[in-house]
Amino acid sequence: MKPIIYYVAASLDGFISKKDDDVSCFPHDEKLIAHYFDQLKKFETVIMGKNTYEVGYKFGLAPGKKAYPHMEHYIFSKSIQLPEGSEVNQVSKNWRDKIIELKSISRTPIYLCGGTQFAGWLSSENLIDEIWIKLNPFVLGDGKGLFGFDRYFKLKHLEQKIFESGIIEIKYRVIHEKI
Repeated sequence: MKPIIYYVAASLDGFISKKDDDVSCFPHDEKLIAHYFDQLKKFETVIMGKNTYEVGYKFGLAPGKKAYPHMEHYIFSKSIQLPEGSEVNQVSKNWRDKIIELKSISRTPIYLCGGTQFAGWLSSENLIDEIWIKLNPFVLGDGKGLFGFDRYFKLKHLEQKIFESGIIEIKYRVIHEKI
């Protein structure tokens, strides 16, 4: 089974955006952006929730279009309205079954884009295998957190890369065990 990798930028205090989904406070380091696009080549499948997908609309993404052209998209939502003939797949029920199916048929790791609610649900189901955080050198103070729940789990450090801008990309494996 291929792993699900939660690859996300966060402030030092664990927020991935402001409450209104504004991410303009995150630096746009050219080397980090090039690195990010290089990392995305490792994925053929992306999964995300409705809120994350719809944030793309603010940046010109048309409903039903792919945010990452080379990836197969699965939007997990009971309520999103997508046009007929969409390039993306909506998963409105049996989420766990669909995730297990994707993990078993995918040829590459699966990119979990975005977070908070959907990442929280995936984590509560022990379905996130790795977390890659682009830790930014600022404190946001408030906003949308990495996960939408209070739950304890352990991580095993895999590797890290430090960028001149002070951003640190840290990769962890999630240790799925009961406490």
